[in-house]
Amino acid sequence: MLKAQHQMKRYMNNHRRELVLQEGDWVFLKLQPYRMKSLGRKTNEKLSPRFYGPYKVIQFGEVAYKLEL
Repeated sequence: MLKAQHQMKRYMNNHRRELVLQEGDWVFLKLQPYRMKSLGRKTNEKLSPRFYGPYKVIQFGEVAYKLEL
């Protein structure tokens, strides 16, 4: 079981990359309009923008970022 878990973890981590952000960096957000009620429904979701921004990073922690909107 541990061998299988290790192999699955290795396969999944192959396409991931380490993201290093600093305060003051500009980022784009990938939002999903069908989950975000604030974006509203559009007539053609396929043509909606995939990324929103750029937004400035003003504070960050280990797993979350605070953005200037």
